[in-house]
Amino acid sequence: GVEVDFILEDMDVAIEVKSADNISSRHLKSLRELNKDYKPRRRILLCLETRKRLTKDGIEIYPYKQFLDELWDNQIMVKL
Repeated sequence: GVEVDFILEDMDVAIEVKSADNISSRHLKSLRELNKDYKPRRRILLCLETRKRLTKDGIEIYPYKQFLDELWDNQIMVKL
């Protein structure tokens, strides 16, 4: 099976955490595989990159500090 680090709200949000500062396609493999069977509303990869960005297939790449700030402000689940 496919493994990601966190699943929130019955597969609404899938989160993968990587200690990389330059995310490439290989880092996104688990989130892409998960999407084939489960279709989470949001797929998020937390990392050490400095700016938030979106891949062509809808994966949100977040600097971990920005994600934590938004999580503490209740902005992550609200966007569902």
